[in-house]
Amino acid sequence: MLADTALTGTVWSKGVSVDGADVVVIAWPNQSVLASLGDDQKVESQVVATAQTDASGGFTVQLDSSSLPKDLVSETGQVDVDVIVADKEHEAERSLSLLATPSGWTSTEVVATDVDSASPIDLQFDLGTGAFQSSAVSEVDLRADPDLLSDEEGLALGPGKASGFSTTSVVDRRKIDTLLSDRGRESGITPMEECYSIATSKYQSQRPESFVIAQGVANAKVKVTQGRGTSHSLGVAVTFGNGWKGSGSTSRSTNSRAAQGGIATARRYYNRVKYRYYTNSCGPGYGYYWRPYSVQELVAGYVLVSRLHYSRCNTYDSGYSYTKDTGRNTTYGTGVDLAQVNVSAQSGYNSDTSLSFGDFTGRAKLCWSSSAGREQSARVVAAVA
Repeated sequence: MLADTALTGTVWSKGVSVDGADVVVIAWPNQSVLASLGDDQKVESQVVATAQTDASGGFTVQLDSSSLPKDLVSETGQVDVDVIVADKEHEAERSLSLLATPSGWTSTEVVATDVDSASPIDLQFDLGTGAFQSSAVSEVDLRADPDLLSDEEGLALGPGKASGFSTTSVVDRRKIDTLLSDRGRESGITPMEECYSIATSKYQSQRPESFVIAQGVANAKVKVTQGRGTSHSLGVAVTFGNGWKGSGSTSRSTNSRAAQGGIATARRYYNRVKYRYYTNSCGPGYGYYWRPYSVQELVAGYVLVSRLHYSRCNTYDSGYSYTKDTGRNTTYGTGVDLAQVNVSAQSGYNSDTSLSFGDFTGRAKLCWSSSAGREQSARVVAAVA
């Protein structure tokens, strides 16, 4: 693939567009390389693209997937990046996983919708307020399917109430300049050019990751399946010394398969994931991370939740069956409970990760969440006819 638009965005400061803000895209090593790093080893991240905002505050980032070092790209074409924007006073960042598809770059959070019409993600930063928006889960998406963003009980959750969705981490650049000046270096304006991350021996293991709500009834029981290679977008937590915040997500894939069937209740299933702590070579105040390390256990357990009710339903007789293996799954706004902060969790449906309703044993309904239809819905549930 030749150089292509990887993402677009706009930089503001208290609602006023910022002309000439720097945009730097830093790629992290792929999942296999990060897993091989020992304690206190340097993370060999690389600046892979830069841009500046125009008079309207807009920017476009071009990225050539064919020129990226292989250590930065996964087998599926995923590249984990930090997008850092800065004016002369403040700096903000966001983590996300880009994916190279036949039709161009997109985000791993939306690729399950339609890989043949993938489009670059658009990011909106406000350096004055910390406000943030992403087209990965946009207001337009949520109007069509409110359950694309959910709380732990399965209820629709607006971005303003979801940790890390409406804000991102912002740091005063004077702190950064002081840190680097103390080390005899000038930072200029370009963000992060003098610093790098260090892997540590600190982990948080067996953290529950909200995965899906499976709701069956006696006549239409449901089975949950997760397969090898499933992509899990897991939140990143960052602090600049002023408290931990969700700051985007990166994706990790699975190496195993698990399933549980015969479900006639409403359950929120969770997996278990592992996080690793990364320090920063510039020292206190420049940023520390909790980043997802691995998916440890699939379909690890569940909690009972209240039944979901939708107005869009069809009724079927005995013998009918259906498998939900396309579209986007719900993004849980507080899907992973870290010791410092709750961060998001999302994983899509595919040919080996699904909700399946086996042969109905009697009359029952299937209902769904999106006005776009059942196949595009984040949720499909069974109900009594």
